[in-house]
Amino acid sequence: MPPLTLVGTAGAVLLALLLGFVCVLLRLADARIRAQRAERLESEDRLSATLRSIGDGVIACDAEGKVVSFNAMAETLTGWGANEALRRPFAEVFRIVHGATRQEAENPVERALREDRIIGLADHTVLIARDGTERRIADSCAPIYSAAGSVIGSVLVFRDVTEEYRRREQLRESEERFDQLAEQSGTIAWEVDAQGLYTYVSHVSETVLGYRLDELVGRRHFYDLHPEPGREAFRMASFAVFERKEPFRNLENSVEAKDGRVVVVSTNGIPLLNADGTLRGYRGSDTDITERKQAEADLRKTNRSLEEATAAANAMAIEAYLANETKSEFLANMSHEIRTPLNGIIGMTGLLLDTELTEEQRRHAEVVRRSGESLLALLNNILDVSKMEAGKLALETLDFDLHAMLDDFAATPAQRAHDKGIAFICAAAPDVPGYLRGDPGRLRQVLTNLTGNALKFTHHGEIGVRVSLVSQTDVEALLRFSIQDTGVGIPAEKQALLFQTFSQADTSATRRYGGTGLGLAISKQLAEMMGGRIGLVSQEGRGSEFWFTARLDKQAERAPKESLPLADIRGTHILIVDDNFTNQQVAVGLLKRLGLRADAVAGGVEAIKALETRPYDLVLMDLQMPEMDGLEAARQIRNPHSPVQDHEVPIIAMTANAMASDREDCLDAGMNDYVSKPVSRRALAEALDRWLPRDEPTLHNRVDTK
Repeated sequence: MPPLTLVGTAGAVLLALLLGFVCVLLRLADARIRAQRAERLESEDRLSATLRSIGDGVIACDAEGKVVSFNAMAETLTGWGANEALRRPFAEVFRIVHGATRQEAENPVERALREDRIIGLADHTVLIARDGTERRIADSCAPIYSAAGSVIGSVLVFRDVTEEYRRREQLRESEERFDQLAEQSGTIAWEVDAQGLYTYVSHVSETVLGYRLDELVGRRHFYDLHPEPGREAFRMASFAVFERKEPFRNLENSVEAKDGRVVVVSTNGIPLLNADGTLRGYRGSDTDITERKQAEADLRKTNRSLEEATAAANAMAIEAYLANETKSEFLANMSHEIRTPLNGIIGMTGLLLDTELTEEQRRHAEVVRRSGESLLALLNNILDVSKMEAGKLALETLDFDLHAMLDDFAATPAQRAHDKGIAFICAAAPDVPGYLRGDPGRLRQVLTNLTGNALKFTHHGEIGVRVSLVSQTDVEALLRFSIQDTGVGIPAEKQALLFQTFSQADTSATRRYGGTGLGLAISKQLAEMMGGRIGLVSQEGRGSEFWFTARLDKQAERAPKESLPLADIRGTHILIVDDNFTNQQVAVGLLKRLGLRADAVAGGVEAIKALETRPYDLVLMDLQMPEMDGLEAARQIRNPHSPVQDHEVPIIAMTANAMASDREDCLDAGMNDYVSKPVSRRALAEALDRWLPRDEPTLHNRVDTK
């Protein structure tokens, strides 16, 4: 074979071998590449699985700050889905603000890329999720580097610390409250080791003792602060407790402050033990009780002074009691001695007034009698005040008829009111019980005092005495008595003085009206003794209302009904004629209690018109009325030419001045009878019984006298 042919053949073989080797190399390289790709994919899968499963949010961004990776926790915390977040700017899916200021916080990705370092997020950062939910977050953002060392992106790892932050804030607030309370109460918290060396002291020590923490912790033993002398004894006693591992309970001891002051503290402490039971130290508190101890000392001193003062006061009280007894006995004797000739003067003056006297003699005798009665009333008041001061003013308990007592009481002030030209009304509400138990004399005394006061200061208008029911049970009733006038009134600034002994609203009133100011003071005491109160409502120039309440028992067994004379009144209809509305209401109330029907008009003209309209069985006619008085109205009713339906209807006059001449005037005008004002229930019932029709037998039980 030629050489050229041999060479060509060898080259072909060599080329084939080379090509085969290359193919082998290529197959090996391809297998390696596939293995590396599989390994990388497996690694990426593991990383992806890890990122999905960890409890922190992870967001990766490229060099432009756009999201390239978004794990499941990031989805949960931000509210964005991974597919939605990818390729979006980081700031669009991760909005954060400062918790305190609510200002937008700086973008951590931009800052990490710009500064090429790890950026930490403080736990005051607030993440605002896509739905507006807010969470406290914390962690960091770091740059991502290529193999060549250049920044190719960043990764943010963050977690929800909301609950942790809340607990820490609560702890901080609790510590602040504790510190404030400790500082306010002067309480120092401390810990010491087994040798008594301070290992912890709260900052309150600086406020209470003046020592800074670094002056105590690790530098002083607790017994070093105990003042001399007695420091060594205190140390030995304390270590005896240490040895027994006993707690300290409210141990009072003294501590010397940095400025030399001695502070008294109350110490409480518990032992701290190691695992093997040996003593590690004590933990406790010292509370500053210096002021309390000083206050206790001052209180003891004050108590001693009070005891001495009380003893002196008791001695003086005994002396005053003996003096009061002597005064009361003297007043009682003097009262008896003065009453005897005074009763003689009043009695003999009354007899003198029954004899033939000239007008001047009668006037003088009347002055003597009124002066004697005033002096007797004053004497009674002075004696009552003396009894009040001696605590001997007592009440009786008697059965009495309230309505009868009111009728009897009203007679005297009604006459005085008539003499002054003013109207006087005395009435009890229909629901007020009549049969009671109490002290009618003292009840009448209060009414007399208050009504006398009203008469003294009222010059025109009217005075009304009214009784109403406040409340009641089966055994007792609380009544309110009101005395209302249209008098001068009392200035507000003077009203508080009225119920004080020997006081009046205006001292000039004593000279103008007379009086000592005793009546109201006695009335106040009596009202309170009867279980009630007393007061007034007044306006200067507009009149006054004095009122008092009394708690009275009901009679256990109701007394038999009083037999008031009254014919059977079924169908009886009465006309009341009076220009005073209050008098109308009182009369209507009395008639209602007697079981009668009644109409009321305000004058003579209206009465004639009413009698023209319908017939009445009886007319109650006031005498003094404007336009047409009662006498003229009676004359016109009796006139056979008048248009009234019944010219013979019985007419009973109501007058405040029932003198003999008044009776004659009434009869001359055609009236049948008269009753005196204020009209009492008994007097009215008797008059009605005389003049109402007697077609059927009298039925006394129609009268309600409760």
